[in-house]
Amino acid sequence: MRMTQRARPNARCQVSFSDGLPRNSVPKGHQGRQRALEAVALWGTRASYLGPVRACAVWLSAYVWVGTFAGCVGPGYMANKSAAMLAVAEPAVASHWDAELVAQALPGQILQLEGLLRASPENLDLTLGLARAYLGYAYGVVEEELEQRALQSRVASGGAGGLDALAEATDPSGADLPSVGELSYLPGTRAQVLRDRASRIYERVRVLGGNALEQVRPGYIEAKEQGPAALERYSAALGDGDHDAALLLATGLGWGAWIQMQDQAPAAVAELPLARVLVLRAVELAPELDGAAGLIFLGSVAAALPKAAGGDAEHARVLFERALELTDGEALGVHLAYAREVAVRHEDKALFSRLIGAARASGVPPGSGGARFRLANAFHAPRLRRLTQTHCEWLGAKGCAPHTEGS
Repeated sequence: MRMTQRARPNARCQVSFSDGLPRNSVPKGHQGRQRALEAVALWGTRASYLGPVRACAVWLSAYVWVGTFAGCVGPGYMANKSAAMLAVAEPAVASHWDAELVAQALPGQILQLEGLLRASPENLDLTLGLARAYLGYAYGVVEEELEQRALQSRVASGGAGGLDALAEATDPSGADLPSVGELSYLPGTRAQVLRDRASRIYERVRVLGGNALEQVRPGYIEAKEQGPAALERYSAALGDGDHDAALLLATGLGWGAWIQMQDQAPAAVAELPLARVLVLRAVELAPELDGAAGLIFLGSVAAALPKAAGGDAEHARVLFERALELTDGEALGVHLAYAREVAVRHEDKALFSRLIGAARASGVPPGSGGARFRLANAFHAPRLRRLTQTHCEWLGAKGCAPHTEGS
């Protein structure tokens, strides 16, 4: 197959694909662009052997390069077209099974999306894609390393080994593996670097989402400064746009995660009601969005806060049960958060056993679960495995047995 360009009046770069047309049929002034487009066809064909994640990145890079540097159209136009391509490719990435491969690809995708957003700053698809990529990278890569280092530090200081050390690393009161807000004691500088990285990433998500909300409906910045009641009125006016729920959710999740990174600093904790308002409205509009992430957030907050600050353990259970229902029990993120924030925090061994048993039935690490959660499950599986090992005595001898794939 060869790509040729049909000359049209007042058309700078009308490109079509056809078989067998000779290159000399292309106007002389456009043959450089023609050769570039042929290179993209070859590049894209070879990219198909790299798998869906890398192939998508190669095609996108080639498409933007030709459009911008071969002189076909402006960068804003190409950025908008790239956003449409990303929307089509997203399900292929979400259903991918290799978390490590995706984790390696995420930094390149993030930088690429930052560049595209610079070219088309009002494109909401690009904004959402970038915000979600940042959230996935911060949680799945940066925070994962933080948790691993925290556990290693506790095991090393406890003097025990194996599962006994994991059990001893658990607070006697039933607290879970250390939360990110508890990691400041870790030795060395790597932990602090990771905390700072995660904090900056989540702040970037909050800014991206806030700017987009201001674009969708002016008044967000003013409402945010006035407090939760004003922000609730602002959020209530949203809901008609295609991106409203997703923007509210991404902004609220980024904000809440940023607060968690501030090590319980009073000024940061005081902003939690603002993040909660955004997520509440997102859940009202689309509770199933992003694997019921809004319900997970609200349930975690309700379980963690004391009653005096608005916490409600029973309401947290209701929220998590709703999340399980909406995800058909296939999203490990719901099982993990429910077990960690409710069962462990409130020492409910029966609930813990039920959640872990259901998670194992769905496949840990994922592979037999629903395709829509396959990648997310691959990122959640190591955390769920560590949580299970740390509290294996709740599950009896079978629970303390070394975990194998598919068990």
